[in-house]
Amino acid sequence: MQVSDVSPADLDDVLALNEACVPHLNSLDMEALRWFAANAPYFRLVRTAGRLAGFLIGLGPGLDYASPNYRFFCDRYASFGYVDRVAVAADARRLGVG
Repeated sequence: MQVSDVSPADLDDVLALNEACVPHLNSLDMEALRWFAANAPYFRLVRTAGRLAGFLIGLGPGLDYASPNYRFFCDRYASFGYVDRVAVAADARRLGVG
C-alpha cells in the first residue's frame, strides 16, 4: 500500500470512487471535490498496485463548510479533527485499507 496526499491529477479517480460508494457517502461533484482538495488539511489516498484503493478527507475547525455534522463540532469545540468521509474500493475491502 502507498499513502499519499491528493493532487489535482487524482481528482477524477477520487470522484469516481466517491460515486461508487453512494449511498454510503453522499454524492459529490467536481467543484465540491476541488473545494476539499484546496481546504481539507488532511486528504490522503491509498493505492494498491498503482490503483486508487481508498481515501480519507479530514477537516479541522474554522472552515466555511455547511455540513450540519461539521457545524456541530465547530459550535462546541475550539479544536477538533473531523472525518468527513472515508471511501474504500469494493475490491480493496478487507485488505486493511480503511
